[in-house]
Amino acid sequence: MSDSYNEKRTGGEPFLDAKETVRWHERLSALLLPAMQHVVERQGVAQSGAYNFYDFRLRQRKVFLEYELALAQKLLSCELEIEHVHEVGSGFGQLVFLLGWNGFKAAGFELDQPRAKTGEALRSVLTLIEPELMRNITLHRHGFPSDSVPVPSRSLVLTTNFAVTSTPEAQMAIVKGMRRYRYVLIDVQRFFGLRMEIEREHEVLSLFARAGFEAPTLFLDLGPSGKYYLFEGGVEGSGQHNYTERRPGAFRHIFRAFRLPLGSGVRHLMQSFKKGGPAGRR
Repeated sequence: MSDSYNEKRTGGEPFLDAKETVRWHERLSALLLPAMQHVVERQGVAQSGAYNFYDFRLRQRKVFLEYELALAQKLLSCELEIEHVHEVGSGFGQLVFLLGWNGFKAAGFELDQPRAKTGEALRSVLTLIEPELMRNITLHRHGFPSDSVPVPSRSLVLTTNFAVTSTPEAQMAIVKGMRRYRYVLIDVQRFFGLRMEIEREHEVLSLFARAGFEAPTLFLDLGPSGKYYLFEGGVEGSGQHNYTERRPGAFRHIFRAFRLPLGSGVRHLMQSFKKGGPAGRR
């Protein structure tokens, strides 16, 4: 990946130099990189939970990739009324740490136990070195949603590289759990699979429509490195799964909002509603 999105992106928002505007990323990188390298070298790529995702970063000697810095910068400058940010699939926790060090009350959910264990080890190291900066950071070593984790007001839940394999039922449970938050932010290109073509965005949008969400707005477009849509969730601060399933008809609102062609994509989405499930199931 290039050091600058300006070299690779076409269209979308102008990329802001997040490396210059996001505080603490250099300090975090200096602390986390040797710690991550030590854990992976000692336990191995698989047992540490690094897998290919983090192994690539470590080979490049990077803790943060550019899309994470761009997303953090956008969240810090967007002026939404957000105090709490929760990440689903937080991995080693690097984005949660960065957001927490920049003032958010940040939490992560990680179901993969080797990966979650490494994230907790990194959190412990950072807490010893910078206890004040770590005081608002929590890592949960279990999946999302969780009734044991309260959802405060002024909260946002997000996903980045959440291209995990899951059953349709598990997918819907996660999306419905997001209704508890004031805001929901997802990378539509990497949500339960990889979808780089705009024609395939409806596969994700239909899932959110069925869970009761209104049409989202485009929050951040990083070209092939991420396309983030912002949804508004259910009752602010509610700890309940307060949602209403939507039936056919919601798709027209979504496609108008994104200015997508009312063609085969709409027919595909309509068929998915009639079948009672999101399009593109595997």
